[in-house]
Amino acid sequence: MNKQQISLRVANLDCEHEAAAIERGLRKEAGVLKVVVFPKAARVEIEFDPAVIDETVLKERLRELGFPPLKMREMPRAPSPWKNPRVVTSLLSGVLL
Repeated sequence: MNKQQISLRVANLDCEHEAAAIERGLRKEAGVLKVVVFPKAARVEIEFDPAVIDETVLKERLRELGFPPLKMREMPRAPSPWKNPRVVTSLLSGVLL
């Protein structure tokens, strides 16, 4: 079996809960052997079998999960406050209190 490994910086990753969502989403894919997520660095390392799954499919799966891969030098952008679920939830909680 041939193994290949890629390391990707992704957007929207900043906590363990999101890291677990990435791991669950990628481990379901046939050919994915190992997934390691580093939430503080917004980085995902994937070990896979290139005979079964392609790197472009993995990148597309990350986009579907809500964590699009970034270009090498690109910095992740924070979503606008009104599109950030944490800000909206905090705002609604404050109004209700």
